[in-house]
Amino acid sequence: MNDSNAIRDAIERSKASGQIQTVSVDMTADGLEDLLLVMLQVDWEMTEIEDHQVDVWGWSDATPEGEQDWRLTVQCVAADELVA
Repeated sequence: MNDSNAIRDAIERSKASGQIQTVSVDMTADGLEDLLLVMLQVDWEMTEIEDHQVDVWGWSDATPEGEQDWRLTVQCVAADELVA
């Protein structure tokens, strides 16, 4: 499964369960932000919570104020950053 499909699947699981989902991707946090800009057609925000870990959440126009439709914790480790 590629990274964008893994993210989409995790978002759908989060929407269905109302729970934060965790997903790992083979990219940097900057790369993740670039992917989300292209991939997501909804409102979303992200914040880096620690090295290589990003919190991402989103909502739609129908979402009550102050609430979110989905939330992910994303582990970002690009293959070229891995230390042997």
